[in-house]
Amino acid sequence: LVVRLADGTEQEVAFERCLIGTGASPVIPPIAGIRDVPYWTSTDALETDSIPERLAVIGSSVVAVELAQAFARLGSRVT
Repeated sequence: LVVRLADGTEQEVAFERCLIGTGASPVIPPIAGIRDVPYWTSTDALETDSIPERLAVIGSSVVAVELAQAFARLGSRVT
């Protein structure tokens, strides 16, 4: 694998097995009315100091599943 570094140079990386986690940015889905109600992105959820009584998690990524599990274990009723 050849990786281009921030300074523009390239570095070759050799390995037997590889997992590439590129990361992502939160996106507000195009759901009618969503901007009219309070919501969190995954980033907001990690920065909160409150646990909601009920929480709906919309998403199919590992981050969505992890947040749903964490809030459920902290006492939220998660959908």
